[in-house]
Amino acid sequence: MIDYVWGALAFATPWALGFAGGTEGFLLMFFGVAAFAYSFATDYEWGVIPVLSVPAHLAVDGAGGLFLMAAPWLFGFADRVHWSYLAFGGFSVVASLVTRTKPAGR
Repeated sequence: MIDYVWGALAFATPWALGFAGGTEGFLLMFFGVAAFAYSFATDYEWGVIPVLSVPAHLAVDGAGGLFLMAAPWLFGFADRVHWSYLAFGGFSVVASLVTRTKPAGR
């Protein structure tokens, strides 16, 4: 369930904090939509079309989180926006390291 909440918050944050235009808004919104898509396709309790394994999902979370943490500096908008990227990226990395790989009840 957290994956869907994370995706919705990542998508909404650029509008809520006033940076929806440009690369800094697009990247976070893209990651929000992507989180919905691969969560929808993960073989776990909240997955709808279970084609992606939980370990693969967590690998995407971890790699995506590292990318988000570096993105403000890679794309040159760190002087305007970086805390949101560090928070969303850091959460993703930590979640990828502490999440169980076996779904509950299986």
